[in-house]
Amino acid sequence: MDVTFLGVGEAFDPHEANASVLVRAGDFTLLIDCGHSVVSPLWRRCPEPDEINAVYLTHHHGDHVLGLLPVLDRWASDGRRQPFSIFTTERGIGQLRTLFTAGFIRLDERSPFPIYFEVAQRTKAIGPFATAFAPTTHAVPNHAIRLDHGGRRFCYSGDGRPTPEAVALYEGSHLLMHECYLPEAAPERLYHCDLPTVRTIPSVARLGLYHIQAGQRPAMRAAIADEPNLFVPEAGEMITV
Repeated sequence: MDVTFLGVGEAFDPHEANASVLVRAGDFTLLIDCGHSVVSPLWRRCPEPDEINAVYLTHHHGDHVLGLLPVLDRWASDGRRQPFSIFTTERGIGQLRTLFTAGFIRLDERSPFPIYFEVAQRTKAIGPFATAFAPTTHAVPNHAIRLDHGGRRFCYSGDGRPTPEAVALYEGSHLLMHECYLPEAAPERLYHCDLPTVRTIPSVARLGLYHIQAGQRPAMRAAIADEPNLFVPEAGEMITV
């Protein structure tokens, strides 16, 4: 699996695009999250309208879903014809239908390419990836995802603090990407994770920190300087899992 970081920032970061990754295996490409500031990095990285096969949405805050409107609109303009699958929660599907209607994205027989909605938690696979999901503690329902392919395991938390179910999901990961808002303990932030909490997650070979509060990336790097299994990714970076 090749994991490419389109963006690594939090919702309001003026310099970093919203957290989002591409996961590729063979000729299949999965997009995880598509926030409002991911659009330009996505277009630069994937200019072909048929390049991305599916998207998984961890949750439905604007920095994770609002980029879908311009992305789908451009693909239609650029001549996409391949089906596109959207994996999210059952409630999220209803929210997206409303959003797409407001944004003039066609979902009927006159749509230039088929768009399929799938309840992620009812699936066992997305393309070549075996999948599993677990809730985290966040302000709205958020589900971390696990992808297994070719004996390798990649996990992505979305936002929020880890639950026991999420910790079990992450076990044995070759790479876990976890939201980490602050380098110091912040128990008052009920819905965002901090570095001391992330450090308690066991049985992970390599752990990347993203969705860091704007301005806190240097402090986060300094805090993990002596921990070789932890890292802060850069936008545009690719890691083979």
